[in-house]
Amino acid sequence: MAVAEQTPYKEYIANGVTNSFPLEFDCDDQDHLIVTVNDIEPENGQWSLINGAVVFGSAPANQAKIIIQRNTPLERNTDYQTYNNSFRPQPVNKDLDRIWWKLQELWFQITLIWAYTRSGFLNLQNQINELIHDTASKVSELWVALNQEITDRKTEDSKIRAWVIVLLNNIVDSGLVSAIAVSHVSSIDDLNALITWHGRAVHVDSYHFGLDKGGGLFIYDATRFLENDGGVCINGWVRQLENNVLNPFMFGAYGDFVPNASEVISRKSGHDDSEAFKKMYNMNKYTIFTNISKLPPKNVAEYTFEWGNAMFYIENSLPIRSYQFTDCKGGKIFFNPVGNKDLFTTPRQEMADAYKVSTGWNTQTICFGTFKNGVIVGNVSRTSTVHARKCFDGGNWYKCILENMLIERFAIGVHIYPLDTSAWTGGERIGNFYENELNNLTVHECITGVINSGNVTQATNLTIGGGYIVGKDYTNKINYLLMNGGAGFSCNGFNIAPSSDQGSSRALIYDGCLGSYYSGGYTEWFNTFFELDMQDRMGSFKLDASHIFKYSEHCLIKFSDGCYSKFDYSTMSRSVPNRFKDGRKYNNYLNTLGFGVGSSSDLITNFFKYCPQYDFKYGMYGVSSIPSNLIYDVKRFEEIDTGFTSKYGIRLINPTNSEMNLYLPLNNQSTQAKLVCLYRDIKNFDFSCFKSNVLGFNGTNARISTGELIVDYGNGWKLAVLEVTSELSRNGNFSITLPPNSQVEIEHIGAYANGYPFMPTYVDYQPLVNTALLEGAVNTNSGGTFDIGDITRAIANVASGTIDGSVSDNVVMSGGVYSSRYPGSENITLTANGNEVDLSETLTLQRLGVGAYVDIQQSGQRKKYTVVGRKFINNEFSKVLKFKGSVDLVSGYVVFYTDYMQKPVFRQLQYYTNNYLKRSVPYEGVVVAQNSITTTNISLDGAAMGGTAIVSVSPALGSDSRVWAEVTLPNQITVYHQNLTTNNISTPSGMVMTVKTL
Repeated sequence: MAVAEQTPYKEYIANGVTNSFPLEFDCDDQDHLIVTVNDIEPENGQWSLINGAVVFGSAPANQAKIIIQRNTPLERNTDYQTYNNSFRPQPVNKDLDRIWWKLQELWFQITLIWAYTRSGFLNLQNQINELIHDTASKVSELWVALNQEITDRKTEDSKIRAWVIVLLNNIVDSGLVSAIAVSHVSSIDDLNALITWHGRAVHVDSYHFGLDKGGGLFIYDATRFLENDGGVCINGWVRQLENNVLNPFMFGAYGDFVPNASEVISRKSGHDDSEAFKKMYNMNKYTIFTNISKLPPKNVAEYTFEWGNAMFYIENSLPIRSYQFTDCKGGKIFFNPVGNKDLFTTPRQEMADAYKVSTGWNTQTICFGTFKNGVIVGNVSRTSTVHARKCFDGGNWYKCILENMLIERFAIGVHIYPLDTSAWTGGERIGNFYENELNNLTVHECITGVINSGNVTQATNLTIGGGYIVGKDYTNKINYLLMNGGAGFSCNGFNIAPSSDQGSSRALIYDGCLGSYYSGGYTEWFNTFFELDMQDRMGSFKLDASHIFKYSEHCLIKFSDGCYSKFDYSTMSRSVPNRFKDGRKYNNYLNTLGFGVGSSSDLITNFFKYCPQYDFKYGMYGVSSIPSNLIYDVKRFEEIDTGFTSKYGIRLINPTNSEMNLYLPLNNQSTQAKLVCLYRDIKNFDFSCFKSNVLGFNGTNARISTGELIVDYGNGWKLAVLEVTSELSRNGNFSITLPPNSQVEIEHIGAYANGYPFMPTYVDYQPLVNTALLEGAVNTNSGGTFDIGDITRAIANVASGTIDGSVSDNVVMSGGVYSSRYPGSENITLTANGNEVDLSETLTLQRLGVGAYVDIQQSGQRKKYTVVGRKFINNEFSKVLKFKGSVDLVSGYVVFYTDYMQKPVFRQLQYYTNNYLKRSVPYEGVVVAQNSITTTNISLDGAAMGGTAIVSVSPALGSDSRVWAEVTLPNQITVYHQNLTTNNISTPSGMVMTVKTL
């Protein structure tokens, strides 16, 4: 039909009564109208197009300004063909009407623009003229092509063809074709519908209509019309970027995720933005480096990325490439994959393809990737089994950074590791994995929070927790919060703790001890804080300056099983440590550079009265208040070494139904010392059985301290630590409580300043022994269990301010232990099973322990035997002992005599001084008759016949008598004492005689 000249725009002022407003221009579709009331578009349904008028459901308010304008869409729905009778006057008329309507609308807009900008914008007019000229030329070219098509296809309809020709010529001649140069569209779909020419500029409001996201200025590049990356170049339309910064909205992301508010997060509404994110990140290509530098020969990572503060729903994995810098700008991702998938992952296929170009380590490395300021949540729930795997799969990361990120609900939050590339690199793993950073990173509710196997990774202000979604009460439980197997890992400032006690056999942190350092941290609610695993080569671990809130039963450090050798009593065999299967036969490196907690600790050697530390080398030496029914084994006498850090140690057995207590006398109780106890609990014993400050505060236990479990060595041995808090020097006691029917082995008890060690420090010492009649300590006297060759230093009795008796070092000539607890009233006959004898049915004999020397008769022969072992039955030590002597016992009866216990025999020790053999012996109360000579024979090992012998006494004899000496037999000196007076003389109390020989 003919189109009349009309203005597709109408304004009204409402009177508050009228609700119908005529258009006064052509329009056949309500959707082609824009209606505003006071510049605001009414909501859908408040007005309708009826009989050429806009009719409101309710009359607009009085004086309201109503604007009605037509906005015909630029589209054509009919595809004209020669074979289907589609090219008829009616549809062609309709399409031409729409063209004219659009031209009228554009002409009206141009008229308005011209009215406002005519003055002062002549240059703009010239540009418009040029644009009109160019546009007219292109339309003319279009007409030539269309005219030819019409000629070829519609020769039979010459009248219609002629009419179309006239109409198109009128369009070109009118100059109104310039209105087709649209400069503003609503969406990318609208952009793709435009007529294109090289250099045409169009502003797009939004990627998707009405969202106001992802729009921007596009300029058409005719040379790129086949290119479409989904965001930057779309069929030749090139987005104009600022600083090459991309965001997912530019690639069609909606960012409209709305979650269901429940424990299991799911999508209430929102689009899957996976493809938009993938297209965005694919704008940076995989960087191929040379073999000697990380400066790429070509920059294929031109763009940086921002998410924007929106909520995104993602179902598929996304790549991580070198130089991929992302500032999330507060954006949030909910990752809800189908199956077990990683979110951000190393592109392995791209890495394999790059190896075909360059075979070096650098090309197999992801360098300088950065993510910061965002939140990422996976779909792990309390019961899920198929879920988000890793948030960041950091295979072969180098100098990558995660900063101010929050990660929740993944199987693994962050995994940095040397990627196995051997499948495409000829069987060899290559690629760097160094110097990555985790800054202000928080990982919550992941089965494993962070796994680091990269070298020199630095974590600052690292927070890892869980327990509400992943925890002890659910299918998904916490594995480790942090696992580190990388060298040179440092963690400065950390908060690594679950929300509650998880009751887990796992530690919160696993560390491989390759030079790891932790400081400035906080933790609580752990059963074990660190699990440590020693390395084959030099490594170390240090925990410093942190606040650790623990209960006494919770373990600070546990070594992985197999780190240390373990003696298995059930098989009587020792395991080989995992790291030293060859026994360290090539001893060309240290196993470790050290393990430490806090400052370096020092053994306080004068804390205890009788020894610098208790290693129980001499049995119960220095231990007071030994209960009558106590059984103990001195472990250095065992036939098979079963110890951990030493061949010494003690095994304590309480076979009764009552508690027993042993006390270690103190000498110099330092305040704030740490008492360290190395023990192996066998039965009914734990760390709390060690106690300090017993009765130490005004005779009360107000300041008593019980042991805390600190280290578990993974082989049955543990380290307990106690505080010494008494301000009263020399007061209080250290005690070992043996609960009823308990068994324990102890290798070390020592006091330390400035903290406590991972392994105890041992100092050699001479036991202070002045009697062979004690097995422990009573007042100033002490004894113990001794072996041939032990050297002891005597404690002299002091009476009236003077030494009562001689003081000398002694050597043990015959081993043994004296105890008044052992003698029986009659001989005991038992049955031997070889060298093993079961003493369980005896009253006193059952108290025998390893290290005791006894007399046993078998087959009429009485011989001496040593207890060298105790049988382990049903996970505890029995009363079946193993004996060793010059003749083996055989199966049959054996007799233990009432005096079966052998006491140690001491002898004063001789020293070589200035090429002399010397020995001092008591010489008091010796009576020499008047005018006579008395002889005394003294044994002196090394004295030889013909050698010069010298004798002296103290105090001096005076002029009434004289002494001299000679060697009378090998190893014997005879001393002659002559009385020169007519009266008998007697040597005074305390006199000592000293003999020497060359």
